[in-house]
Amino acid sequence: MRVNSMSKIDEVLYLLKHKKSQREIEKSLSISRNTIRKYKNLAHKYGFNTDSSSEEISAITLKVHDTVYIDAKDRDKYAQELLEPFHNQIEELLCCKSMTYRQLHRLLKEQGLEKCSEKTLIRYIAKFFPKPKKYTIHIEDKPGMEAQVDYADVGTMFGKKTYIFVMTMSYSRHRYVEFVHSQNVESWVQSHMNAFDFFGAVPHTVVIDNLKSGVIKPDIYDPVLNTSYAELARHYNFTIDAAKARKPQHKGKVERSVLIARQQLLAGRFYNSLDDANEYARKWCSDIIANVVCTSTGEKPNDLFALEKPLMLDLNPVGFDICVWSKAKVGKNHHVTVNGNFYSVPTRYIGLGVDVRVGMNSVKIYLNHRQIKCHDKAVGKGVWVTDTTDYPDHIESYINSTPENLKEKAKTVGEFTFDYISTVLKVPSKISLRKSIRILELT
Repeated sequence: MRVNSMSKIDEVLYLLKHKKSQREIEKSLSISRNTIRKYKNLAHKYGFNTDSSSEEISAITLKVHDTVYIDAKDRDKYAQELLEPFHNQIEELLCCKSMTYRQLHRLLKEQGLEKCSEKTLIRYIAKFFPKPKKYTIHIEDKPGMEAQVDYADVGTMFGKKTYIFVMTMSYSRHRYVEFVHSQNVESWVQSHMNAFDFFGAVPHTVVIDNLKSGVIKPDIYDPVLNTSYAELARHYNFTIDAAKARKPQHKGKVERSVLIARQQLLAGRFYNSLDDANEYARKWCSDIIANVVCTSTGEKPNDLFALEKPLMLDLNPVGFDICVWSKAKVGKNHHVTVNGNFYSVPTRYIGLGVDVRVGMNSVKIYLNHRQIKCHDKAVGKGVWVTDTTDYPDHIESYINSTPENLKEKAKTVGEFTFDYISTVLKVPSKISLRKSIRILELT
């Protein structure tokens, strides 16, 4: 029996003094009724009754604790003395496959162990070789409601680090598997879109782990989601459900699918390219594993999926613009730097931090969730994308001034002005441009 603290024993006697039942005490203190009964009998032996004072109860508590502690200590000492010579054998035998306590007790007796019961052996093992308890629970899934998603590292393929993306429908166990070279947000979002296209529908909820492409800050109650992934969820109208950090059993269905994919798509198989691997993976998902009876459901995934597909969300007919969000600061040069390119922003935003959404074809800049600028996406690196209207008026007029349009403007003033400006602009320099601009401003 486990020895409780003196304060716990004192609380038991206090509740007994106030005529609480053993069932009530068990519920209140989480102590078994057998233990409560033992404390009660020992307390009565030392003079406890419902009229005992607080001082008397404290003295009795000490005696009960010492008696129980000595009793437990003596039993542990007895077990240790008996089994200590066999400690190494016990450790080795516990590692044997299919070993039971009864078989272990049987083997130790054959090696010379005497006067030791099986229960004594179990107490000794519990003290010196404790095992954490592992458990799971079964949760019934409704058709079409949930899918679970995970990545798995499969080493190097085709000269690059490679992963498998797996999405498993929780009700039917219908799967989508894809080989990818990256876990970045673009790959993560694209794989989701490919999975939805494969299923021909969208689950109401997608359970994910806490990788950065999905969750910026894990929290069991209020996780901070990756903005790009949250945008995908809004586009397809599904809900993101982030599992508890470091708890793979919370998405056990996809964990099992990952193991099956490793065994059947990787073991002993060789592919010519990533496209070749994905072509076979898609065929395996739709025609092979989908027609194998699942031990958990007792049905083929294809058969159950036929029931749940009508209950899933419809695909959005409008294509999703895969995007990546980042933060930037507007420089003195009126531009923000994004992926090695430069995009202009109006003067009033210089020095401020902004959010930048880089889509497939556009770059949008936001301040406090309000769009302040949109540009076509640049191709390559080191490209300056500038809208001159973002500059102050006097700078814009200077930038947009060319010898040709200055001469045209001079014509509208008069023949002499045109001749004079033409003469000034014969020298190709910025000084000539500035001089001509300033002259024309005199009009």
